Amino acid sequence: MTLDEELDRIFTVRDRNDMQPTIDALLPILAEHPADARVLYEVGGAYDTAGQEQTAQSFYEQALHAGLSGDMLRRCYV
Repeated sequence: MTLDEELDRIFTVRDRNDMQPTIDALLPILAEHPADARVLYEVGGAYDTAGQEQTAQSFYEQALHAGLSGDMLRRCYV
């Protein structure tokens, strides 16, 4: 399974009312890919959805510095 497929799988089963399982699934991927812009963005998004905006902001900023592009870049600024 590719990294993108794994991230897509995690978000397919997420529960927006309980993001902790999603965060828990993303953290090992982050440990393996700490400079990947999409991973950083998705971790930020998970924390953002969980109501942890300050934590999310840090990951969003890292994603921007890692070269986030395309639709994810646009969504990062929204």
